[in-house]
Amino acid sequence: MTLEKRRSPYMWITAITGLLSGEDHCEWAAWLRSNYTFEKRIDGGGDALSRWMSKHDDLVAQRVVELKRDGWRVEVEDQNRFTVRGKATVGGKPDIVAFQGDEVLISDPKGGKRKHKYIWQVRAYMVLLPLKDKRLRGKTIRGEVVYPDGIEPVTVDADDAGRIFAQITASGPGPEPNVTPSESECRYCPVSECAERVLGGGSSEQETRQKGQHDAT
Repeated sequence: MTLEKRRSPYMWITAITGLLSGEDHCEWAAWLRSNYTFEKRIDGGGDALSRWMSKHDDLVAQRVVELKRDGWRVEVEDQNRFTVRGKATVGGKPDIVAFQGDEVLISDPKGGKRKHKYIWQVRAYMVLLPLKDKRLRGKTIRGEVVYPDGIEPVTVDADDAGRIFAQITASGPGPEPNVTPSESECRYCPVSECAERVLGGGSSEQETRQKGQHDAT
């Protein structure tokens, strides 16, 4: 794996939402993505990913229509892209940010099953976006995750904000953590050549290579 050290840590917020929710445990994978650039592993989601994206796009379009019908002024996707600079630079892009009076709604449709990390993704947007967009300051900020089977409201408090900033620090300028591989996480991890990566059946990348070298002799 060819690693190139970044001049300063940079992360896309979705790199840490699984850690915040407890659904992911490998701190090292998020730390590496923040501190180095490298060739990402292609996960090969194929048709399943295409179907997920299609559902997502349909949900975004549907929610935009609903919000506009209810009198909200709606901004979508690239209009909402933001970057917050600090000890680590953090980027993100909420699907929908809607304005009405003194209220702001941050909405993120998801085309698959419900996951707690999506709640944390919206919480992170609710905490970070006002640091970049002055229009949100002093407003009542609401959040939601939109699923095919309904809408889940999202709230955020001071403890949540503290956890988000602590995780940004741990995954950015913090010291290199240990690798904690598992088959479920390694399956979708973009790190192309982690020697600890667990493959199907519980074997590791390193064990598979050693076996291949042994078989070739």
